[in-house]
Amino acid sequence: IEQAIKNMREGIQRGIVQPKAITLAMLPQFKALPNANAEASIFYTPIKNLPAHFSAADKQKLTKAYNQTIRTKLTPALQRLVHFLETDYLAAGRDTSGYSALPNGAAWYQMRIRNNTTTDLTPDQIHALGLQEVARIQQQWAELGPKLGYTGAAIDLPQWVSAQDKFKSFTSDTEILDAYRQIDVQVQKKLPNLFSLLPKGKMELQLEPELSRATASDHYTPPSADGSHPGIFWPVVNDPKKYSRVGMVTLFLHEGQPGHHLHAALLKEIDLPKFRKFNTENLNSAAFTEGWALYSETLGHELGFYDNPESYFGHLNDELMRAVRLVVDTGLHAKGWTREAAIDYMQKNLGYNEARAKNQIE
Repeated sequence: IEQAIKNMREGIQRGIVQPKAITLAMLPQFKALPNANAEASIFYTPIKNLPAHFSAADKQKLTKAYNQTIRTKLTPALQRLVHFLETDYLAAGRDTSGYSALPNGAAWYQMRIRNNTTTDLTPDQIHALGLQEVARIQQQWAELGPKLGYTGAAIDLPQWVSAQDKFKSFTSDTEILDAYRQIDVQVQKKLPNLFSLLPKGKMELQLEPELSRATASDHYTPPSADGSHPGIFWPVVNDPKKYSRVGMVTLFLHEGQPGHHLHAALLKEIDLPKFRKFNTENLNSAAFTEGWALYSETLGHELGFYDNPESYFGHLNDELMRAVRLVVDTGLHAKGWTREAAIDYMQKNLGYNEARAKNQIE
């Protein structure tokens, strides 16, 4: 924490700081971390889940150490961090949004493009590609809309779907997890028809923890190499009654199987150098990790899921989301777009409510 504060102080001196809107969005999460009562701290959680085979003496020793460390070291450090963010860092925050407003920002952004895409495309080329893809996918709404019961203007189909209660049939978190598990069962039955090599490592589903739910995106964590814990797909559910069915299949194929799980679990099991096994997110480009997951989404056709208009809409809408991202990312970082303009574009073209669009843009 002290090092992070030092880094941010240097950023303030060099004019490399987060937009104020980002700092304001993350402050509630940081404020929830310090807790004067060690046993109520989120960092005390391991003590509540100690393995049964630990000896009484070890449990007592660990409990005392955790309690003391949280009270005397961690909580005071977190309080210092919150104070620094609320005062010095927020005051130094910028009203601009993109890389272009930072020192040497244009070159910095071009480097990020190359790192993530492995191409030499310019921001203008990517922006044009995004607009082209948005138009291509929106043309398909005219054909798909009537199959969902919609007869209005094609561009407004996502907004209409988003507003329809008939696509929101859940009443509890458990029902949503059960629905994802049913998709998993169907996928696992058909995977051997598509792949000759499948991982031994298992995958589980767990809801994103409440602490990070408000600012998190759906994601996946790989299994351990020794098999001691499985891969986990973490759906983000803030309100089960507002959770739509339409995107569940394509999301599962991306984050779960055959997406990130097949990729990440197999990396741990096949003969590869350790840097390939354990640093996929840091050392391998998004074109490698996310490219596979995007391809996996398209397998909904072979798996028979996209015969259902709801699921196919979800797939196309996620493709549209990626196209929109090309537009708003380059807009923000190379074309002078404001944060508000990017949020508005995402709402208009994807039918997201303001909160969801804000979360995605930030």
